[in-house]
Amino acid sequence: MPLHVPRLRLHDTAGAATSPLPHGDGELSVFGCAPLPDTAPHIGHLTQFVGTDVLRRTLHWLGTPTRFLLAVPDIAAPAPAPTPTGGVPWAATAQAGAVRSRTEQNSAALHADLLAVGVLPPEQRPTSTSVGPVIDLVRSLEQAGFTYRLATGVYFDTGRLSEFEVFGDPGPELRALRAGAEPDPRRRHPDDFALWHLEDWRDLHAKRWASPWGPGRPGWHVGCSAVAATLGPTVGVHVGSESQRHHHHLAEIAQSEAVLPRGTRWVGHWMHHALLPTDSGALSRYRGAPSLASLRRSGFHPLAFRLLLLRSHYRARPSFTVEALSRAQGTLVRLAALARSARLPAPPGWAEARERTGEGPAAELLRRFTEALTDDLDTATALAVLEEALHEPHRDPGGFVASAADQVLGLQLSTADALVPTPG
Repeated sequence: MPLHVPRLRLHDTAGAATSPLPHGDGELSVFGCAPLPDTAPHIGHLTQFVGTDVLRRTLHWLGTPTRFLLAVPDIAAPAPAPTPTGGVPWAATAQAGAVRSRTEQNSAALHADLLAVGVLPPEQRPTSTSVGPVIDLVRSLEQAGFTYRLATGVYFDTGRLSEFEVFGDPGPELRALRAGAEPDPRRRHPDDFALWHLEDWRDLHAKRWASPWGPGRPGWHVGCSAVAATLGPTVGVHVGSESQRHHHHLAEIAQSEAVLPRGTRWVGHWMHHALLPTDSGALSRYRGAPSLASLRRSGFHPLAFRLLLLRSHYRARPSFTVEALSRAQGTLVRLAALARSARLPAPPGWAEARERTGEGPAAELLRRFTEALTDDLDTATALAVLEEALHEPHRDPGGFVASAADQVLGLQLSTADALVPTPG
């Protein structure tokens, strides 16, 4: 009798409900947007990618083929408006080459940090300023009547939409921040956003392109929708952080669904990760935050940070303190020692693990681990099962549950250089 492969149930932010992902219907597309490269990467940037990595690893373990495309911005955010005295901020006078060099360095640093915390590389990493597809999309929106022009560029007309706030009311503070992110106060509606910025003093970037509307560059949001179209007209799962939910992702939905048949949802599931809180508040691109390099200089292994995140649900803000990170590192060291002494086998997929564990205690461990992950990626419970399997090896005599759990959670206990001294 063929095994019944469990289906992963994932919370959809747009529908505010948890429902199964497609299974057995071909490749599942997963799409995400990397943070803007105008600031150096910090640990807050890594949080969403660890959760996404567990999603991808779980789907692979269950036998669902996926393709993950990560849109990588290769230009910085728009410059701030002039100062009240009429002066131009220092950034507006910076050399374009220096700005480009900094964004390239920040993008490379983020990629290195993701590898260090065990995040598998995406199948595709196109830049979100692939201008040909951007121009094609803006033209399609123009033909559909969703755009208008100002002296500063081409804008999306949100007044044409029957609904814009698909994730619920963001509140007055977030709404004001969103409206202030666009440069031209002459926009028809506060939520209208630029699809194409025409060249002016605010453009710090060496990269400029010709377009039907004049030389300039893509808007902040449109590039992501353009490159996502390589996955097909719709996306299975769109991942991201809660800081993107009420701005960038709303713009993506608006411009993507405007060129789809009426009533078609562009994204099947929206997976939003909570921000990482610290004593000074939630980390976002607008706040300073410790880098992964600074944690390493303090004696912490990057995978200790990953383990700390796994102890919380991806939709709940984890507790990030030096004490919590120290505890995570101590756990990592102990689990790595147990895994290496157990000489775990090669990690089996779910079907193989189910066959090898039979009906004994190992089967019960596998059942609990599977139920935890397929219930909206409950990594805290899944991690607890991994700890049980390693601390009580008689319950997992072949080591198949521990090996599979280590692979899915991405801790690399048998292979990574995790045996490092615990700080303090």
